[in-house]
Amino acid sequence: MREFQPGETAVRRDVFRGKVWSAHALRVVEDTAEALVLGCRPGAESLAPTTWIESLLTGDETARLRALPNLADGNWQLGQWIWRDTAHLQWVPPDRWFSVNAFFDVAGDGRLKRGRSPGGGEG
Repeated sequence: MREFQPGETAVRRDVFRGKVWSAHALRVVEDTAEALVLGCRPGAESLAPTTWIESLLTGDETARLRALPNLADGNWQLGQWIWRDTAHLQWVPPDRWFSVNAFFDVAGDGRLKRGRSPGGGEG
């Protein structure tokens, strides 16, 4: 199996009933026998259901709620979306049907913000 090199772009495609539901350009952090680790920062290109994009741009909750029936019916359209607001780190173990995802707030200058500890203080 091909190994990805750190810094390469890998595209994750979410597929339902043979049809792409979303696609995200992610940066390879590392590719080992334990897991493929991918990252994404604001500005990364993706494709997402247009109902989800509409809900994010307008705040219209009904647009977001249409996404699930559309998924169940196999009736959705994809639109271009630029990832925003958070940095995303994804840990994908081989031969598994799950991944572990972490999301981090990003400061205006592109650096990760300091998180809050479970007790509510700065972490």
